[in-house]
Amino acid sequence: MSGTKPELSYKVDVTDIPSTGLRARIEANEEERAKLAKRYGILSLDSLTAKLELKPWRKRGVAVSGHFTAEVTQACVVTLEPLSARLEEDFKDYFLREADMGRLAAEAEITVEIEGADPDPLEGDQIDLGELVAEHVSLAIDPYPRKEGAEFSPPPGVESQDSPAEPKENPFAVLEKLRGKDK
Repeated sequence: MSGTKPELSYKVDVTDIPSTGLRARIEANEEERAKLAKRYGILSLDSLTAKLELKPWRKRGVAVSGHFTAEVTQACVVTLEPLSARLEEDFKDYFLREADMGRLAAEAEITVEIEGADPDPLEGDQIDLGELVAEHVSLAIDPYPRKEGAEFSPPPGVESQDSPAEPKENPFAVLEKLRGKDK
């Protein structure tokens, strides 16, 4: 997120990652969760924690493995009532310096598969683990949360697109009638 400060930021300098790897734990505070809830367009983000492991990858890159858990409250798309959900996912991302991305692309023409990874470019020597977690949480949020048993019914006098009150006449029916008169 260039130009704006991420709601949840936890930067790690990749030059400080030992060959054995580095572990990190992130827990969003109340202010960070409120800002993320606004970003996600949900009622609240009640908790967010993540455990991450960073390891060197392809000599000059970094592999980030993570697991997050989050508690969210959203509005049901039918009733607008608050609906709570627990999100929990594992993820893996790869980062490579932009200078090495070109070299990787050249190798990709020769190699069929590159460890199943599609790396993101590193900006400088830092990875913002907080923003990385925030992005993965946003992908896990249900875009259309529905309370169990909630059914949509249109207000009186309004037709539902799924079941119109009267079937509409086919506009080509008139042509069909004319077609039979020629014989």
